[in-house]
Amino acid sequence: MTPALLRLRPLLAPAAGILLFLGERLWGATPARPFLAVLAMVLLMAALAWELPGRGAKGSRLSAARLWRYERLPPALFLLAAALYFGGLALPPARPTGPDWAALLSWGWALTLLVGAFLFLFIEIAVFSLPPELEISALRLGRAAEAGLSLALLLALVATLSFVLNRLPWQWDLTYFRAALPSEATRLAAEGLEQEVQVALIFSPDDPPLPMVEDYFRALEPAAPRLRVVRFDAELQPLQAREFQARQNGLVIVRGEKLTRAIAVGTTLAESRRNIPRFDPTFLTKLIEVSRPKRKAYFTIGHGERNETSNAPGAQKRGVTRLRTLLEGRNFEVVPLGIAEGLGQEIPADAALVAVIAPTEALLANEIESLRKFLAGGGRLLVFLEPERPAGKRPSPRQERTGLVGLLAEYG
Repeated sequence: MTPALLRLRPLLAPAAGILLFLGERLWGATPARPFLAVLAMVLLMAALAWELPGRGAKGSRLSAARLWRYERLPPALFLLAAALYFGGLALPPARPTGPDWAALLSWGWALTLLVGAFLFLFIEIAVFSLPPELEISALRLGRAAEAGLSLALLLALVATLSFVLNRLPWQWDLTYFRAALPSEATRLAAEGLEQEVQVALIFSPDDPPLPMVEDYFRALEPAAPRLRVVRFDAELQPLQAREFQARQNGLVIVRGEKLTRAIAVGTTLAESRRNIPRFDPTFLTKLIEVSRPKRKAYFTIGHGERNETSNAPGAQKRGVTRLRTLLEGRNFEVVPLGIAEGLGQEIPADAALVAVIAPTEALLANEIESLRKFLAGGGRLLVFLEPERPAGKRPSPRQERTGLVGLLAEYG
């Protein structure tokens, strides 16, 4: 047999595997699939048959003792993998209460193909890495086969664990750039919607961020009966895009009865890398904005509170930026409340919340009385105590008894 023809022998089994892969993955829904499968089987049988005869005259590179015993094993494993593969395709759909034999055969043919591929690779390297004039020993082939089998079994163990873990009812995503999931606060806000809210996912079907955004709303929709999610492409469906005031793809539009808010996500992974991880709090903010009327949170001033700003020399810059941002994100409008705004007479009727943020000076008696009436009428009061008071400005025991401490003591 000519050396050129001998060089074709190791290519038969890989060529069969490539044809089988192409027929399953690329042209699985075309008429070419059965022809590729049949051709792959023919090549596998030819590779196996080539290994069955003896190895030629003594002194040639293919005359080693028991060489054919090693080299016929990979094609035989490839043939077994093909049989398991086609056997899985021929099985009927699994019953809900019975074993999934198709899945088991799918695992079996992948495992068999993996072991055969590594045996084939290591054995062929051992055969063709020596000069033609040297005889190949069975010991060399045995060691090559053991090395290939060890690595194949290690990878098979990993594949088996993956096969089992993928069928468990939970998953653990440790990647940084992963699809956002709705938080408990978002689920409660969506569940408590009193009116219908529409959410438009405006993406092209090929945009990479779309599956992650769809997974988010797929997890949220069962808990939100009044949340209606629609999907469309702004370029292919301009009328719907105009209805939601969208000029491009890569947006999530949240629309309530009166307000519409947009969330920019992007159409590529590079654009959405910063937007996807913080998508949940952004969506919660927009959902609250369009579904609830804006409320007012009054922050008292005039007593050295942390929310006051002072330009005096040496004055401390002590703000409440995070608290203000939190309230604004919950659709509150933060408004100052002092003597001029009615703190000494009556709390404004539109106050949903009054906050007294760490005053360094005592509130007046009429201000305490206004807060008492506000609480008695069902108002909500947020008080921060124990501030860093400047020297000489600590309230007297009587002021503490009649001030904020005394007011809070009435409520236990």
